[in-house]
Amino acid sequence: MAVACGGLILLGIACRQAAPGPPAPKSVPLRGGICRLVTPVVATLDPLYVTDVYEATIIACLFNGLVRYDDALNVLPDLAEEWRVSSDGRTYTFTLRSGVRFHDGSPLEIDDVLHTFRRCLTAGGQPASSGVILERLVDQEYIDGRPTFRISARDARTLEIVLRHAYPEFLKILAMDQLRIVPRRYFPPDRKVEQPPFIGTGAFMLDVFQTDRIELKRNDHFHRSPPHLDRVRFTVTSEYSSRHNRRLFEAGQLDVMDAYSGTPNDGFMPQAQRLIQAQLTTSMLVLNCRRPPTDDPSFRKAVSLAFDRTEYLTHSHPTLKPTESFLPARMFGFSPPSGRFAFDPSAAAMHLERSRHSGGETPTLIYLDFQREPQFFNLLTDTARRLGFSLACREIPWAGFQEEIRRGDFNITIMAWTADTPIAEQYLESLLHSDSQQNVAGYRDPVVDDLIDRLYRESNLHAKLRIIQSIETRLQETVPLIPLESYVMTYLLQPHVRGARLNPFGICSLNLEEIWFDPAPR
Repeated sequence: MAVACGGLILLGIACRQAAPGPPAPKSVPLRGGICRLVTPVVATLDPLYVTDVYEATIIACLFNGLVRYDDALNVLPDLAEEWRVSSDGRTYTFTLRSGVRFHDGSPLEIDDVLHTFRRCLTAGGQPASSGVILERLVDQEYIDGRPTFRISARDARTLEIVLRHAYPEFLKILAMDQLRIVPRRYFPPDRKVEQPPFIGTGAFMLDVFQTDRIELKRNDHFHRSPPHLDRVRFTVTSEYSSRHNRRLFEAGQLDVMDAYSGTPNDGFMPQAQRLIQAQLTTSMLVLNCRRPPTDDPSFRKAVSLAFDRTEYLTHSHPTLKPTESFLPARMFGFSPPSGRFAFDPSAAAMHLERSRHSGGETPTLIYLDFQREPQFFNLLTDTARRLGFSLACREIPWAGFQEEIRRGDFNITIMAWTADTPIAEQYLESLLHSDSQQNVAGYRDPVVDDLIDRLYRESNLHAKLRIIQSIETRLQETVPLIPLESYVMTYLLQPHVRGARLNPFGICSLNLEEIWFDPAPR
């Protein structure tokens, strides 16, 4: 039985159609229970330094922003109870919600909000894109001869932000995880916090922070309705994978499992509930522009033409959708597949000949992965062989995978990228702008940088679409990334779990504060 709700489908696989009868009484959420999930190794719970959806899932329980998203990605009030926008679209005035307290009992103050924004703008070495975006958008004025961003307190509950120019998507920027409000007394302005206390205003409070377990407890003073659950427990493991998680779920050791690799009707635990959610996530091959021979655009183009996408898709998960766009499906500017990355060995040979790495000795391409899939590795091996190269796999546990990406000692890797916002320019900037610390391919192209800059300044949607098309055309020629699939993810819930919802950001949007357990599931 399928029930559609805002793009989310809940499949009750084991349900049978009953004979007509009186309507069932509406379930009343019950209080209590420990919701169990699994996560890879967590580096920090400092919101400013969050780098993956797994850390973001926990951070969303602990901290709140001025605003938040609903299931359809509309912006709702959170720590700000209301806001006003000036007629010219440049000045945003927020009124803080009164009576909000941090987990240590101290009140949320306007200085904490100012501290959070200033920290984002000045923290050294922070990998997130939020500071870059604020620098780009927020106006500056000179005070005592020094440039100062125009983020200020009008009074004890009123925050004012003045932009350089009107930017209608600004509220969505403020919903980013990195802009969740932190108390100034616990989060220094100039460094990452790596150990507790991670104190916020969220629905849950941190109770246990260990290498193998993170446990949260209910915040009975949460400014929205307090959670139904007593606790949320995350098992932290370096063995995180779909196969490993599936074993835990089948053994009854997890209540919610993400990244399930089966299909809705595959027979695995038919009593389990399935949430199927189209996400703002794209999987892609990353071709490292910092290391030979993938530092050469002609060589990267040859790789894209020597890669047999049709063969790849025969082994792909059936709920994932093939894509050739550098943007996720459902995001403005996404373009449907049209054969732009078609398999063409002859054209690959031509581009290889143009490459400065053609001829000479046969080097080895380094493929980096944290969970090697033999079929995919064999497919990449065939790709390298068509170009006269060999391929070696370096398998790195997830705990060190992102650091290895930043070091750049590889040629090819595969990764999935989930948007921080539903905004095309922010997604493209994070992945591809020369100044972005999240530019995993090490791609540097002043043409693409300029086009992304223009996207932020352009308000006409038709003009924005033309700019996005120009970016995609440029990327198809220089090929720092090869888009593979848009994600439609399946999440498994034990039969007793009630009230679970997700939005297109995936597992980090799971509404743990509203989940409850039914002691007698049907």
